Amino acid sequence: MNSLEQILYLIKHYRMGEYRPFDYASQVANIYYIHNDGSINGETKDVLFELAQTADRFSDNEDDLALPGSPFNDINKLNEATERVYKTLFK
Repeated sequence: MNSLEQILYLIKHYRMGEYRPFDYASQVANIYYIHNDGSINGETKDVLFELAQTADRFSDNEDDLALPGSPFNDINKLNEATERVYKTLFK
């Protein structure tokens, strides 16, 4: 699978409940930022950028989320970003 196919697979299976949020977020950010083989490009790259940013800053640690002005995203933000990408790429 190329990088784009990997992220699409993760999105589909995360929505089915097959991945824990932390694992999903880590994998999405890792593929987008580090292991992109060039298949994530153009409009698709723009669509996935917000998800990758949200995933990269995801934390399920209550102490992280409770920090004043916390730079971390909670599960609600991760799910919202995932749904926006899903509605765009899985038409």
